[in-house]
Amino acid sequence: MKQYTKAALLAAAAFMTASCHRDGHSDHEEHHHEALVLTAYTDSLEYYIHATPFSVGDKSEIEVFISREGDGRPLADAGVNVRLGGVAAESGHAHGAGIYHFTVTPSAAGPATLTLDCGGRQAVSVPVTVYEDDHEATHAVKAAPKSPFGVTFSKEMGWKVDFATGPVTEQPFGEVLRVMAVAEPAAGTQRTVSAPLSGTLHYADNRITVGGRVEVGQTIGRIDGNRTATGSLEVTIAEARSAYELARSEYERKQQLAEEGIVARSEAQRARSDYETAQAAYEHLRKGFAGGGVTLSAPVSGWITAINADNGAHVTEGESVLTVSSGREVTLRAEVSPRNARLLSALNDAVVMLPGGPVSVREVGGRLSASGTLAPGSTLLPVTIQLPGAEQPVAGSYVEVYLQGHGDKALAVPVSALTEEMGQHFVYVQVTPEYFERRQVNIGATDGRMVRIESGLTPGERIVTRGAVMVSLASSTAAVDPHAGHNH
Repeated sequence: MKQYTKAALLAAAAFMTASCHRDGHSDHEEHHHEALVLTAYTDSLEYYIHATPFSVGDKSEIEVFISREGDGRPLADAGVNVRLGGVAAESGHAHGAGIYHFTVTPSAAGPATLTLDCGGRQAVSVPVTVYEDDHEATHAVKAAPKSPFGVTFSKEMGWKVDFATGPVTEQPFGEVLRVMAVAEPAAGTQRTVSAPLSGTLHYADNRITVGGRVEVGQTIGRIDGNRTATGSLEVTIAEARSAYELARSEYERKQQLAEEGIVARSEAQRARSDYETAQAAYEHLRKGFAGGGVTLSAPVSGWITAINADNGAHVTEGESVLTVSSGREVTLRAEVSPRNARLLSALNDAVVMLPGGPVSVREVGGRLSASGTLAPGSTLLPVTIQLPGAEQPVAGSYVEVYLQGHGDKALAVPVSALTEEMGQHFVYVQVTPEYFERRQVNIGATDGRMVRIESGLTPGERIVTRGAVMVSLASSTAAVDPHAGHNH
C-alpha cells in the first residue's frame, strides 16, 4: 500500500517520561527515558509507536497503536510484525484491541529502519537511530516543546468516542447556494380518499397523521351523515340500490334476448359489466354505512402525505379528506431567484441535509435538474431533486439543500472538524496522534458537508475531522498524562 512520504513519521519525543521495566530489574532500578514517538501511515492504517530509545545491547520496549484511517477505530488481531534492521522483535502481551507490545535488542549502532506490517500487508518503514549505549540514547531524545494551545487526547479516549483524524487537502469546491426544498410524493404514487357523502368527519385515532403508515383496507375514519338533499345516507343508499336493480334487470333482459338471437352478444356483455359495477358500488355502500354514517378505508398501503380536513370538521360530498402515497420516494422541489440562473446552468451537485446526515445527490445516483424557465405562475426558477434508494424525507416536510456549481480546487475540511467560540472558528491540528494544537481558521462557504478554509491551514497538515468537540472538552479539564492508561 502507498505510504505517506512526507514527515508523517514523527521522530519527536513523547510528552511524558516513559518508565520501561527491564527484565531482572527491581522498581528502584528502573531506567527513565523520554519515549521515542513515531507515526506512519498507509492508505488505510495509522501506526502510532512508542519506543524506548534504541541502544546497542539494551532491550527496547515497543508499543504500537494501530487505527483504521477513515473511522479511527482500533485494528484488533492484526498479526503485527516488527523488525529493527535485520532483527525481528519479540511479541509480548497485548494491552487491548489495537495495542501491540514488542521488545527488541539492537545489535549494531547507526542509522536503522523500523519496519511494521500486518500479516505481511500494510507495511511501513520508519528511519530510526541506534545509539552506542543507553547514556547516549537517553540524552539524544529530547522532549518536544508543548504548545500553549495544546490538548492531550489519548488513543484510548479516541477509540471510545466517534473520533477520527485526516489530512487537509484541496478539492473541487464551487459556488454554493443554500435553499429550502419541499418534499413531494413521486408521480403516480398518490391516492386520494374523498367523502362519499356530506357529514361530520371523525378520524379513527391519533395515528392518522402526516407521515403515518396505513395498510390497504384499514379503517382511517368515519363520516356521520346529515339529512340534507343528496347528501343524506338514505338517499345515497337508495340511489345505489336503484342503479343496481336497474342494471340487473337490464342484464337479465339482454341475456335472454341474446340467447334468442335478437341482440348481439356484445350488448349482453356490456350489460353484464354495468350490472357488476353497480352491484359492487351498492354492496360497498351498504356494508360501509352503519348507524347513520360511513366508514373510510385506506385505498392502498402506504404513508399519509396530506390531511385536507380536520378531525370533527364538516365535509361535503366529494371533498378530499386525505392523501395516501404508496411509495416512500419523494421529489424535492425548490425555487431559486433568477439572479442565480448562472449557478443553475452549471450545477455540479447538491447536498441534502437529512436526519441521518448530509447526502450527496451525485454520490447516491440521484437526479438533479434545474430549469432556466420560470415555474408556471411564479417568478422563480424551479429545481427538482430525486434520491432513489437514499433515506427519504417525509412528504410535505421542508429540507435544507446546498446547490453546488463547478469550481476550482480549494482547501476544505469537514463541518465536523470545526468548533466555534464567540463567533470564531477553530480546528485541532495533530502534533502527534495524542496531542493536538487548537488553531483559529477563517472559513468561507459550506456545502453542508465541507467548509472552505480561507486561512489558517496548509495542505498536508493533519486535523481532527470527527470528535473535535470531545477534544475541546478535554482541553477544559485538568492536564492529563498523554499516556494515561498506557502500559509500557
